Amino acid sequence: MLPKKERLDRAQFSRVFASGRRIHGVYTTVILSPAPTFTSSVVVPKKVAKLAHERNRIRRRIYALLRKMRLDLDPKVALIVVTKPAISKLTRAEFVSQVATEIGRALNKR
Repeated sequence: MLPKKERLDRAQFSRVFASGRRIHGVYTTVILSPAPTFTSSVVVPKKVAKLAHERNRIRRRIYALLRKMRLDLDPKVALIVVTKPAISKLTRAEFVSQVATEIGRALNKR
C-alpha cells in the first residue's frame, strides 16, 4: 500500500477518472492527469476476480509496482490503474513484467 498522501481521495479520483488521458493495454487501462505530486489508485473490478482476496492480491501487487516505479521515475501525475480480466491468468513473473511494462509505457507517453 502507498502512504495516504500518495493515494487519491474520492474527489481527486472522480476528477482524474472523468478528465484524465486513457492509455489502454492488454491487461490494464491507465488513466493519467497532471498533478503537483505523485498520487495513485488501483481498481480491480469483480469482473476480473470474483473473490475479494484475489482482488486484494492483484491490488497489492500493482501497488508494489507503483511504489517501485515512483522511486525510480519520480513522476508528477495522478494515476489510476484499472485492471482487465486477462490479468488474472498471468503467472507471478508475467504479472510483474507485463503490468510494469504497461504502466511504464503510460508514464512515458504523458
